[in-house]
Amino acid sequence: MRDGKKKAFQEAIAKRICPDNRAEPAADTIEFMIKTFVIKGETMEEFTRTLDEKKIERLLNRESSLGRLFCDYLAPRIMCGEIFIAIRNNKIDFYVGGNRFLEYSGKGFKANPKIFNQSEQSKMICVENALPKNWENSLDEYMRRCLNYTSSKSDQAERKIIQAYFPVYDKQNKVIVLDREIRINDGDGRKCDWLLYNKATGELKFVEVKISDHSSLRHNKDGKYEVLEQLNRYSYQYEKHEDRIIEQYKKYVDILNRLLGLSISAPKKMLDTKAGLAIFMGKRAVEENLIDQIHPFIGSYLPAVQATTEEIWNHFETCQNL
Repeated sequence: MRDGKKKAFQEAIAKRICPDNRAEPAADTIEFMIKTFVIKGETMEEFTRTLDEKKIERLLNRESSLGRLFCDYLAPRIMCGEIFIAIRNNKIDFYVGGNRFLEYSGKGFKANPKIFNQSEQSKMICVENALPKNWENSLDEYMRRCLNYTSSKSDQAERKIIQAYFPVYDKQNKVIVLDREIRINDGDGRKCDWLLYNKATGELKFVEVKISDHSSLRHNKDGKYEVLEQLNRYSYQYEKHEDRIIEQYKKYVDILNRLLGLSISAPKKMLDTKAGLAIFMGKRAVEENLIDQIHPFIGSYLPAVQATTEEIWNHFETCQNL
């Protein structure tokens, strides 16, 4: 399907699904979308946060090279916040900075050959083909390249923010970034940056992260903000599928506890289903009209004065009724 026709098709589906952003879509319309419309994200039938028992056992088996890689290399770096672990649909993504460091799927690990200049393709392939020979001895270098690899300066700035808030499981932080790059039924293939988790209250909160220079934070000729449309689209899905989201993240936390030897309590509910916005200051000021409409968290980009995840959480908790 050509881009023009695909866009027109997307708009037609969006209007049919939810013409006024409030109406409940008919069951036959949902079925039509699931079966006919190809999207880059996951349908809710596919939105799963799980890992089968055999995969868990392989990771925890120190007698195998795969188990030793996880237990002796990855797990300690996850615990201290150098690597982010993200459980998906029967696989795990491991992130460094804004990039996937490794992927655990099938019966082994995969990596991105482009980061190590082994290929022009960025598709994840088995580590033996993606990385140089003796790759086991190159993991620190691969991590360094992942941390610095980016396509633009704006991406680099945002990814430094993302990295700065990797959870440090060695510390008893009340609020953590539990998951990242979460995509639920978004026709544009967009992913929400963070899922915050308040371990003390058992509450979840989705948050989009932007640098203040980002173009979506500037109003267009009609006075509208692209980011507001993005947040509304996310919020609609979170409200509609709240129970499913909580159910899947209960499984997520259970797997996390087993893999890392943690005892994090299971999520109970969402703080609210409204997608929040966290803006970190770059060179451009945030427009007052945007602040009035969205009530974003606004913080510093500088590491020395960055807010804690608990302070970010407290902002959204305070703004619930605004």
